[in-house]
Amino acid sequence: MVNYPIIQNDVAIGHTTIEAFASITIAPNGILRLSDELINNGLVLLQSDISGDGVLMDTLTNANFVGSLSIERYNPGDQFHIIGSPVASSMTGLSNDLSGPTGNGLTGSDGLAVTPDLTTSIYLNSGVCDSLVIGSNYGNLFSYDESLVQNCSFEGWVVESAGILVPGKGYMAYLTPGATIDL
Repeated sequence: MVNYPIIQNDVAIGHTTIEAFASITIAPNGILRLSDELINNGLVLLQSDISGDGVLMDTLTNANFVGSLSIERYNPGDQFHIIGSPVASSMTGLSNDLSGPTGNGLTGSDGLAVTPDLTTSIYLNSGVCDSLVIGSNYGNLFSYDESLVQNCSFEGWVVESAGILVPGKGYMAYLTPGATIDL
């Protein structure tokens, strides 16, 4: 018999195998503590909403997780957020979570930096970047490359619109209001 438990409290489990087509969902504020190996051949989903995040704890000596995770991350949206991914994941998984001045989804030319306007009076008087040139590359997801900076910090922002999210790398994302990021 296939089970689809939803963990809503603090639950500890020993050695467990999740079979193909089965799942465990860890609801927001739910905690699943591993005391031994959890082998995932199905779906393990960590949910997230305005109230909190689901948590998978494998910090004990014998605890080990084998397989893949599906991870949600709630963000209030309608502004830029600094995000990072704990797992390698395709950027296309973010498409329905991004919505900004350039439209919905992954927009802009991948791998090209934005172009700051170095002719504005603010920049000329203070050296502080305050805008981009008309027609500059722009998107809803950026990474930062400090090696590109010569005149102002805006030069380091690079549009990300294809490829994978690199674990541990920071990104700046313009999120849809109430978006839950699914990786």
